[in-house]
Amino acid sequence: MIYDFLTAFIDRKSIHFGLNQGLFAGLPAQNNSYATIALHKEGKEGKDEIWRIDRQLGFGTFSKDADYSNADPVKDTSAYDIVIIDDADMDFGSHVNQKSVWPRLESLNKPDGDRKGVELVICKKSGDLKKGELLKELLNASYEGNINLLSIVSINEIRRQDARVSSKISWEQTALDLVYELKNNIGLADLSKSKYLVVTIDSSGAVFVINKGDGEFEYKLIFDPLNLENEWEEKCNGSVIGLMSCFTAALTSKLNLEKPGKDYLLEDAIIYGLQSGRGFLNTGYLKKGEVMKLPLPGMLAATAKLTNSFSRAFIPVPGKNPDFLNCNWTILKDNYQENSAGSGKESIHPGQKAVGNRHSVTDESPLCNIARNVVMNGRAVLNNIPSLTLGKLFTVDRNEIESLRNIKMLIENYRDQKGIKIPPLSIAVFGLPGSGKSFGVKEIGKGVLGDKLPILEFNLSQFADPVDLIGAFHQVRDEVLKGTIPLVFWDEFDSNQYKWLQYLLAPMQDGIFQEGQVTHTIGKCIMVFAGATCYKMNNFGVFDELKDKDKIEDFKLKKGPDFISRIHGYVDILGPNPGLTWDKVTAKWEPDSSDTCYPVRRSLFIRQILGLGINEKLDIDWGLLNALLKVGKYRHGARSLSNLLKNLKDNSNGRKMRRCHLPSNTILELYIDKIPEFFEKLNENQRYLEHVFEIAPAIHAVFMRDAKTINPEYLKEFHMLPVFIKASNIDAAIRIPKVLAIARLKIVIKSENNAMTEEEYQEYLAAENNLLLEKMAEEEHKLWMKFYFDNDWHYNEQRNDYQKLHNCLVEYHSGKLSDGDKDKDRNQIMKYREFLTQAGFGIAKE
Repeated sequence: MIYDFLTAFIDRKSIHFGLNQGLFAGLPAQNNSYATIALHKEGKEGKDEIWRIDRQLGFGTFSKDADYSNADPVKDTSAYDIVIIDDADMDFGSHVNQKSVWPRLESLNKPDGDRKGVELVICKKSGDLKKGELLKELLNASYEGNINLLSIVSINEIRRQDARVSSKISWEQTALDLVYELKNNIGLADLSKSKYLVVTIDSSGAVFVINKGDGEFEYKLIFDPLNLENEWEEKCNGSVIGLMSCFTAALTSKLNLEKPGKDYLLEDAIIYGLQSGRGFLNTGYLKKGEVMKLPLPGMLAATAKLTNSFSRAFIPVPGKNPDFLNCNWTILKDNYQENSAGSGKESIHPGQKAVGNRHSVTDESPLCNIARNVVMNGRAVLNNIPSLTLGKLFTVDRNEIESLRNIKMLIENYRDQKGIKIPPLSIAVFGLPGSGKSFGVKEIGKGVLGDKLPILEFNLSQFADPVDLIGAFHQVRDEVLKGTIPLVFWDEFDSNQYKWLQYLLAPMQDGIFQEGQVTHTIGKCIMVFAGATCYKMNNFGVFDELKDKDKIEDFKLKKGPDFISRIHGYVDILGPNPGLTWDKVTAKWEPDSSDTCYPVRRSLFIRQILGLGINEKLDIDWGLLNALLKVGKYRHGARSLSNLLKNLKDNSNGRKMRRCHLPSNTILELYIDKIPEFFEKLNENQRYLEHVFEIAPAIHAVFMRDAKTINPEYLKEFHMLPVFIKASNIDAAIRIPKVLAIARLKIVIKSENNAMTEEEYQEYLAAENNLLLEKMAEEEHKLWMKFYFDNDWHYNEQRNDYQKLHNCLVEYHSGKLSDGDKDKDRNQIMKYREFLTQAGFGIAKE
């Protein structure tokens, strides 16, 4: 099948099939796969007729007596650039039965000097990875350095080796699980011998592993930010057989054999393979009379219509310690490792760094830059970041995504349960006051059970007596009797010193409640318990065993442990304020220094509260936005932020939102925890900074025009850059006024009379034998280093973005910075006027 797909992507004259195709007609029927196929009507008004597999019936039992005597195999492949071997879990991989039709192993050797050879051997392996000797022989030849081997397997084959790889939780967790299993699962150990390994995750992503030699590996994730595993496929009716073959053929067609030093640009090839699989699925099969054929021309057309929705990220290098699976690596926060684990040896993983290395919101971190960009320009800024959208809920915070997806799966599974006596599904929700605890769960419930989902809310702190619960349960029962699955929100369930827990146990466990001598069945419903005294589930009912013995006993008497044991799932909701963590020493809730994502959460809150469209732009005073994003705490979380923004919106009356629209300080104190800090952030920046989001793409555009980089992944449009690289361009724009000040220059409106021409600017820089240019270049380099050091990069002679190591992180006049690298700083200065012009600014003498 790969050969058939190749003919769509590559000139047929460039392809040679290694076996006589006629032999397949003579194979026994049990060697075939079986499926039923159906017509699906899709598209506008169901006008598109698409044939897809309706039901896969599986394979027959393979015959070991199949006659391959007419196979006419190509034994010597040394004259070919690429050799593809399709080991489809049939007898082909058997050393005993089919070695006669394999190519000679020595003819697969890579080129060596003047000796011709195969540049790349691609083996697509399906089925049991331990079955057959073919893959093992190829892996051993790769390990010995004789062949360049690219192995392609699906994540489902990985899971069949008793590998624990999560699905539909988050891209980060799937990636961490997978690379850990590749490192430590004995059933997968041989795969590490391959020069390149691609593990496909349906058509939504892939993990790409590069064997660098000497036990060093590089792991990369290619992913669709909007869809996890199988989510894109679920939008289509039916399926197709041959997605892996289509992927392999498309990938092969995009390989650049002239760039072995850049891994043949395999990442771009992988993306094209994933897109082509989607094109195939979109098109379905082509019906010619009673025969179904591959839709090769239509598939190419459908693939061409698909936009490039894939992003890339480095994955931390796994060690042997299982704690690696719990590390707090996120694609939003950083597309790079936070440690020097590039050797692939046991090391500290992200999340084990000292608290002192974390950034507070007052630092000019990448997430502060990105948060500003989000507020002003909309969600498109986050297009290359994993996200979750559920109704009106949108989040890019990994912790929230994982928690909410877990709850979503619980509700979906509960919805599909059949039976008469099904007890309620019990979910706990914790979070800071004003974090929006009810909002997220309600949106999930609506997303799974429909917009007409009955929602009942009861605040237990307002109940006077347990008898009040009976009336509440009757309301729930009434909704159930209508044939619905209501969502019941029990707010402040832990109020009155856990008084209500004991009365909730029977309804949670058995779905019943007592009214006098009568026992009532509640029925199928979802009970959500929102906490008031604790901000995280892991701290609920946790006390100091030495100091709080009385509290521990009281919690037990109030049936606290019994209540916890009946919870099916929970979610910790994160609001616009930094998260809190319980400090056992101070016995207080302290700011969680590991929560560096809240500036972006805050930016999304701001857009939501202001009612902005997904990509609607916001005209706002830069300093005001800076203060809104950087102030340490809103007194009552989202409620305070909401009230402040509504006040600003009303005062601005649809015009640009300015600092003059702020309420008086007495009112502002209702919303802001520290007023002096707010005003400090308000006046932190100049008017120019309002335009850095226009200048940053211009800086990157010039980089793309002149680039001679070892990092081809950065040669893409600004909006598709990794978060850190995007933020570094923004920071480059922010520091322009500081660098110009070294030469007594300032930024002015382009039309002003004192604005320099390009010729005047260049002459000014070149004066006194480039003296000013050199001073400015030194300042530019110093500020560039500060940004990188602030974001945990380190010096190394060999640049490695994967490990956050850079050879240029040395003083400008240290003697370690090459003239070529100094020229980068000089050229940046010389192009300042070009950057500024695009935003309507110019340069003038002070």
